[in-house]
Amino acid sequence: NLPASFGWSALLWVPGMTIYGMMAGGPVMKARKEFKVDYPNLYATPGHHDKADQFNAVQRGHQNFLEMNGSIQAMALFGSLYSENAAWANCVGAVLFYIGSKLYASGYATHWNVEGGRYKSGGAIKWIGSNPC
Repeated sequence: NLPASFGWSALLWVPGMTIYGMMAGGPVMKARKEFKVDYPNLYATPGHHDKADQFNAVQRGHQNFLEMNGSIQAMALFGSLYSENAAWANCVGAVLFYIGSKLYASGYATHWNVEGGRYKSGGAIKWIGSNPC
């Protein structure tokens, strides 16, 4: 039997991850236009673009989310099968992960030239949300 709250966890992690992923791509698209980084280039080449580091920092904040989302989503859904409490913990984890991912990406983009800048805006919250139980 599935825990009653499994549906909420699945709702937050499956469509939620898709929606957040689309929203998180917005700053990358804006930076692409601002820094004139054309497709198919994923990153700006230093020396070829004056603001390569700034663009690449925006891209890395988003790319980090893309690199992590599949495994975190799978672990959260699997963990939500364990019990009612685990499913609710994963619901809270999803919210923390999305908020932390946004803070991580914005910290990366605004503090691109500072060591650990991606955590300056509170990006570490995503790590709490990625493993609630």
